[in-house]
Order: sequence, then structure tokens, then C-alpha cells
Amino acid sequence: MNGYCKNIIKGGSEVPIVFEKSNGHYIINANQTAISTDGYLEFNGGFFNIYSGEDAIKCSPEGKSNGNTGKILINDGNFYIESKNDAFTATNNIHIVNGTFNIKTENGYDSKTFDSDSESAKGFKLTNNATGCEIKIDNGEFYINTADDAIHSDDSITITGGIFIIFSGDDGIHADNQVILGKENGSNDDLSITIKYSNEGIEGINVKIYSGTYNIYAMDDEI
Repeated sequence: MNGYCKNIIKGGSEVPIVFEKSNGHYIINANQTAISTDGYLEFNGGFFNIYSGEDAIKCSPEGKSNGNTGKILINDGNFYIESKNDAFTATNNIHIVNGTFNIKTENGYDSKTFDSDSESAKGFKLTNNATGCEIKIDNGEFYINTADDAIHSDDSITITGGIFIIFSGDDGIHADNQVILGKENGSNDDLSITIKYSNEGIEGINVKIYSGTYNIYAMDDEI
């Protein structure tokens, strides 16, 4: 799919976009946003190669949203994304059950052209700070190279499993409220997080680490 329109795939107000379980291969080149809806996004498999001049995948209702909108659910899928701005952005929830993610925003962590005062180029971004709004990741493989925060929530982040390799021009994992990593009584084999480059490696008002393996190299040696 190649396009010079605003969105390549667009859902209207409170409209869900669902990619059913399949081996479909989607190659999307968008001048602006590749996939966008004001409602709800669900991925159940498939291969996505996305190149976008703005956000890659966006679920952000305009105006007041209800409890069923502004959510992204990824049950599975293989995502290769190069985006000028955010790779995944949602208002209320991002929940990843499984999947493979190779993400680059702007020109990556050492970008010389990114302006944090006027742009956002995060890997995963959640914009609502209301209670119960969170990024939740159960499992998956993640290679994230971002000019901005790799994983950012205006409220909370919970990561219980997966393999992460992160290069970030700002923070590796940042929540304005709480960060929870691993599982109570969990195995260190369930979660592996390597942050090769960042300002703050892991940042939140309240950070709880239960299990997992961590290798973090912050520019200012801050975690």
C-alpha cells in the first residue's frame, strides 16, 4: 500500500480496526500516519512493514473518549516500523500479548535532527494519565531504536515478560506514575531488558522490579 493521503488505513469515531489472524503481509508507505482510528485497534497476526512520515500506528480519539476507544491490543504479529514520529501511540491502553517488533523513529537514538520541544518520536506512547491507563506487555521480542523515549506512559507501565534491546535518545522506559517489571515469584528467564543507550534507563515515580535480567547503560548512569 502506497499513499499520499493523510492516512492509509483509517477508522472513524469509535470504529474498531481488526487484523484477523493470518499470514498476511502489509507493506505500507505513508506520507503521514499509516494506520489510524479514533476507536480501537486489534492485531492478531500478520507481517507489517511500515514507513511513515508521521506516526505509524495511532489510536487517539478526538475529543472525549469512552472506555472502549483509544486502545491498542496486539495478540501477535511481526512489525518492522520506520516512522518520523511515534511508532505506536494510544490514548487509554496499549496491551501487547506477544509479537516481534523492530522499531526505528526519526534517525534513531543519535539523531542530530530531532527537536524534543516540537516533536515526539517515541516507540510506544500512552497519552492519558487517568487511573487504569497503562502500557502492558506480557511477552514478545523488541528491538527499539528511538530519538525519544522508547516506552513512555503518562500513567503506568507493566512489563512481565519478553526480550528487549533498547537504544533511546531520551529515556529507555518512562512512566509518569508507576513502572512494574517482572512477576512476583517469577523467573528471571521470563524477562530480559538491555538498554544500550539512554538518558534515564528506567524512570517512574514508583518503580517495582520483581524478576528479570537487566543490562542498562545510561548516559548519566541513572536508573
